[in-house]
Amino acid sequence: MQNGKLTYNGRAIEILYHGNNKNILVIILKEINQIAYNAGLKNFSINDYDFGRKFSLLGKHAYNIGGIPSLKFEATIDLTQDEKIIHSNLRKSYKSLINQGEQETEFTIINIDNLDRKQFEAYRSFHKRVAGRTTRTDESWEAQFQMIATGCAELIMGKMEPYGLVSSTFCSDFGDTTFYGAAVYDRDLFQMPLAHASVYKSMMRAKRRGQSLFNMGIICQKNTVSDKEYNIGNFKKGFCNKLSCFIEWHITVDRGRKS
Repeated sequence: MQNGKLTYNGRAIEILYHGNNKNILVIILKEINQIAYNAGLKNFSINDYDFGRKFSLLGKHAYNIGGIPSLKFEATIDLTQDEKIIHSNLRKSYKSLINQGEQETEFTIINIDNLDRKQFEAYRSFHKRVAGRTTRTDESWEAQFQMIATGCAELIMGKMEPYGLVSSTFCSDFGDTTFYGAAVYDRDLFQMPLAHASVYKSMMRAKRRGQSLFNMGIICQKNTVSDKEYNIGNFKKGFCNKLSCFIEWHITVDRGRKS
């Protein structure tokens, strides 16, 4: 639970498999409702990628239980393409920024093969320093560490002389898709390409792991969100040459359900 919502790194819930079996889907949604109910939440959201001129099974069931749909856009990179093609699809200015960042930054990879709790705690402290406060629960931090320990996530930390730790990028694998998750960059050094090289390195490492997609997350249109959120989305969009879309269903918790 984050900011009053059930999330995965800030994203709505994604049902990875239900086999187009209505009974399985009903059981899954009842379980999600129960989790939300027990947490005292009023609603939850689920993502539906299988949509078109006709309802998907998920969309039909979400509609029938009173779900409200909204269209979302996201930046995704096809990792099955040749690395040269992926690089050519970058925003023109990013190419030199990535090169500069790679030359000036020393990267450390925290993953199942290099499970370093001390380095992870440095990342956590760095996040608190940049944010100016504690923004997440101890449980959410521990969940991230356990994801690294089980091999479904990795953390890339970047150090630069004489500043020390200046960037961190946390990404996680779900099936054949890697999700760009929590990222922190030193705000006092925004004139330097801290994020570009770190994100691109995460992307290429996912490709070498055999992942098919790299999901940068939701992109919001101008005047629909704060300038900060729009700029973050615009940054993400620079890593791909096209956007994809999906339906996010917002569902009110059935308060009649009790464990």
